[in-house]
Amino acid sequence: MLDPHQTVANVVLNHSECAQIFQRHRIDFCCRGDMSIEAATKEKGVDTEALIAELAAAIAERREDPASDPRLLSTADLLTHIVSKHHEYLRKALPFARTLAVKVSRVHGDHNPKLRELEVAVVELADALLPHLDAEEQTLFPALLANEVHRSLVARELGSMQG
Repeated sequence: MLDPHQTVANVVLNHSECAQIFQRHRIDFCCRGDMSIEAATKEKGVDTEALIAELAAAIAERREDPASDPRLLSTADLLTHIVSKHHEYLRKALPFARTLAVKVSRVHGDHNPKLRELEVAVVELADALLPHLDAEEQTLFPALLANEVHRSLVARELGSMQG
């Protein structure tokens, strides 16, 4: 349960999915992250209860159903789960993280050079991971779903993704 007296930064540290919501409401969770949710919403003219409900919904949506066991899914259902839960999340989160890393590096990088290193790492991660997701969805996953699985193709694709 979110507490209106919790700091904005603490919420984002514990629930990264809330960062985009704060950003959409123009609530700074970085430089002014020590502000409580209540104080931040008051400053921005945002309804505190509505924002907390929005944050709680994002947190609930991000949580996995503990009763589901991916080992029990068919291959097709497992691949659908991977794409809908993980790939879609990464396709949203990586561009957001990249933009945020660039901004934080630009604003605070002169005072903390490690933020410039972080920017480079985030950009490299996004540049490597997004094409990897495409390769899985366009080549590996269809190969795994084919009526006749070509083991050599699957082995080659898995090998190229691990290297």
